[in-house]
Amino acid sequence: MKFRLILPFLTTLLFAASFQTARAQSLPQEYTSIFTDRDVCMSGEIVNFSVWHVQSSSTDLPLSSTMYVELLDGKGQPILKQKYRIRDGSCRGAMEIPSIVPTGVYFLRAYTQYQRNFPPESHATTVLTIINSDRGIKPAPIISDSALSMRFEGGAPLAGLSTRVVIKAPVSISSADSLYVVGESGSASWKVLETVGPYCLMELEGNPDARYEITYEKGGNSWKHPVKRTLSLGLTLDLDRPSSTDLWGTMYPASSLMASPNLTLVLTDRNFHPLHQIDYHLLEDGLEFRLADLEPAIRYLFIKTQEGNVLVGSMLPEEDDAGLQVELSDEVLGPRQSSTLQITSTATPGVSVSVTKSIPLPAEFYLDLIWANPWLIEHLTLPDSLLAFAHVLQGDFLHRNAARLLGGHDQDWLPESRDLGISGRVTKANSQEAASDVLTVVSVVGEDPQIHACHTDSTGYFQVSLRNLQGTETIFIGAKEPPSQDYQLTVNQDFRKETPAIRPVALQYDSAFHQAIEALLFSQQVISRFKKVPMEEILPSRSVPTLPVNIGSPDVSLNVDDFIELQTMEEVIRNIVPKVSVRGAGGEQPYLTVFEDRTLQVHENPLILLDYAVVFDIEALLEISPRKLNRFDVYQGTHYLGDERFDGIISIFTHTDDFARYPFDRFGAFVSYSTLEPALSIGVADYVPEEWPSNFPDYRSVLYWHPDAETSTRIQSGDQPGIYRVRLSGMTPEGKIIRKEKLLEVSKSGH
Repeated sequence: MKFRLILPFLTTLLFAASFQTARAQSLPQEYTSIFTDRDVCMSGEIVNFSVWHVQSSSTDLPLSSTMYVELLDGKGQPILKQKYRIRDGSCRGAMEIPSIVPTGVYFLRAYTQYQRNFPPESHATTVLTIINSDRGIKPAPIISDSALSMRFEGGAPLAGLSTRVVIKAPVSISSADSLYVVGESGSASWKVLETVGPYCLMELEGNPDARYEITYEKGGNSWKHPVKRTLSLGLTLDLDRPSSTDLWGTMYPASSLMASPNLTLVLTDRNFHPLHQIDYHLLEDGLEFRLADLEPAIRYLFIKTQEGNVLVGSMLPEEDDAGLQVELSDEVLGPRQSSTLQITSTATPGVSVSVTKSIPLPAEFYLDLIWANPWLIEHLTLPDSLLAFAHVLQGDFLHRNAARLLGGHDQDWLPESRDLGISGRVTKANSQEAASDVLTVVSVVGEDPQIHACHTDSTGYFQVSLRNLQGTETIFIGAKEPPSQDYQLTVNQDFRKETPAIRPVALQYDSAFHQAIEALLFSQQVISRFKKVPMEEILPSRSVPTLPVNIGSPDVSLNVDDFIELQTMEEVIRNIVPKVSVRGAGGEQPYLTVFEDRTLQVHENPLILLDYAVVFDIEALLEISPRKLNRFDVYQGTHYLGDERFDGIISIFTHTDDFARYPFDRFGAFVSYSTLEPALSIGVADYVPEEWPSNFPDYRSVLYWHPDAETSTRIQSGDQPGIYRVRLSGMTPEGKIIRKEKLLEVSKSGH
């Protein structure tokens, strides 16, 4: 698989050819791929998805246990956020698109906490087009550029070299005769290669240091755009990737051009993490190199100068996909006929399959999408006719963003190797200095309580793992501060705030797309009026076991209502709660103790909980009215919560839903925290023919969906004729995304 790069350089010496390869700093890596059952859906529908997840072989320790999935709107703002447990290298789930979501282009992305160490452009992302018929199918118009604009594959035109450029005009480019390139030193050599709507792919070659201007004329209107100054220094790089572990290349200095004496070629994976660095010098007649036994995960190539400046980058092509083969026993079916899908795959752990009504999106829409968001090119399956456009746009994007993408990848987030976690930082309120060695207690309150404790480190950071939780939980985080110090508590945003520079894109229409959307709307209306499609369960519901509170069972438990009414909390403790005492007299701060029968010891400063939230202010606790009290649980002995040791626990329960108005805000904060999505019984859109009444129409747009398909699968057609896309997606053990697609025709007559 061969391709060419053009690289501009700005220094003036040539040396003898030599190079050396050095393996860059090796960090364990994770790779993800997300796949949906369809690309176009109606608002209010449920979209199924699967996420494949593998990690590099540099460590056997699982880096992550939780997958974060977000649905972003056209501006990168989150609409839905979900978390899923990673099981056996994958997770699968479903999102119900809100009925109020307007028509537009949306982005579904997936990542782990460990992957937050790397640029958000590397996160697995797919595009979802949502149609809302209630709010108008036609989306709000997006203001487009009113002038010519252009993108160069190497960032700028090069003298003596043919440089490809993509031009975008305010209107469709219908004729090459109305496109001109002129300059101060005469016309440049240029050639139009292809046009799609307002986009034009052309080659441009200019004189050294010349300035040019591109003019486009149509219908009496004229648009002009100056071209960047033509660079008089450059390098051509021909690359061949015969396999996933081999890379061959030849570097040629352009005629009469000089190149940097010391250059470094950096090879990175999909996360832009450097895997290899190659230092070399150049000769006038070029430099040939062959690299073998490289990591299959290598995906990007960057060139750096000896000063460390990143000049340009490009996405390396992957070898022809032989890891996934698919065959259909019949490629043309009549209504309610079946075809057998045979799958052969090297993917780990499996392959997702969907058979969906083909919704043809205009080529201009794809170009609008990658022009506005070139980082998406890595994640999309583009039509072959647009690959040349995509190569130029991505080269321009990498050229402008290489320094940021290759920036330091410091591990600021710990992997969730044990379970879903929550973390934050405690600082001194006045100085914002880190508050180290502060006891921090995280309490999950509600029906599935948990207590976790730790001390902050030297930077004020804390982290605990949460276990066996589903849905949204209320969590109290408390920090024990000394009387003379005020603390400030911040909780980390577990979903990533940073998104790529997402720009909105107008949904382009043509007659074929409009007809397909009308058929989709009609199908939705028919299905809603008749019996819903029976769903064969493919993933049994998994109930997460509810564990008792992780402090065990109490040694003493008593109900306050079983005793006579007393006037104060202190009287209740002194008179009816065994093993617990109130200490402190003569102006001393009150505190509670627990007596242990086995050792006859009195333990001071036990862990005190109020409706499972940690209590540090005993004086405020004693102000609670006994009428609000429900139960006291007393735990004797030593208890370990995480790395923390507590001698005795007093757990107090109230009749209230507001913690008896205890002033928790003085020592912490309540957080509404999204935990794992409840395990769903995901169904496959398949049915047993004899169970489907013949007088009920079958107008499904998704004939089949399975997040982890078998090697042999039966596909059943419906009543709606048309072209259906059989799509398969998986991931190899090295993190390579593999995709295949076939077309299935459903006709009125069949084969």
